[in-house]
Amino acid sequence: MAIDRRDSLSQLRYALTLVAEAVPALGLRERKKARARADLEAVALRLFAAQGYDETTVDEIARGAELSPATFFRYFRSKEEVVFAFQQEYGDEVARIVDEEIAPGPVDAARLECVIARFAAFLDDDPLFRVRTELVVTNRTLQARSLLGQAQWEHRLADALALNAGHDAPDTHARAAAALAYSVLYCAARVWAATGYGQGLKDLVAETMNDMRSVL
Repeated sequence: MAIDRRDSLSQLRYALTLVAEAVPALGLRERKKARARADLEAVALRLFAAQGYDETTVDEIARGAELSPATFFRYFRSKEEVVFAFQQEYGDEVARIVDEEIAPGPVDAARLECVIARFAAFLDDDPLFRVRTELVVTNRTLQARSLLGQAQWEHRLADALALNAGHDAPDTHARAAAALAYSVLYCAARVWAATGYGQGLKDLVAETMNDMRSVL
């Protein structure tokens, strides 16, 4: 079941409002850059949701944001990069959650579950995550690109777990924990998309964790 496009567009407008409220803390030059990037991202995602990713051109995105195509390419190398612009933020967030949720030392199952649950709640609160998810699950080109982002997120989590345990690099324990966390989130997100996003992602993650325990 596909996401309601009207809901997608309202989510985009809400997200842009949040960005605009956060920007005034920056200097004038940085504020203009942040607004330009936010405008391009919001317009691009709105057009992708309304008319399709492949059908949308860079010229249309730039025109919708009242900027030039050259300005678009100052912030994004391609349309694809707009869809995955969140990856640095998501990596930073999971590292922050590990720092807050896990006491120094190797992670155990209960603490890893807390990390996964908090990150799922973070995704639930992101007004653009659902839009991006729908774009990825319905476009083969974006699905291929998403694999790289997923691997990067898993590596960020493994690095954070290793650092928390006092290691310079991830060991087998950290890598296995990160792989498990990603598997749970991936399975839950796929069910979430396939069932029309009706249930909260955090609840689906909890159900997936229970299913994983029965398998292991």
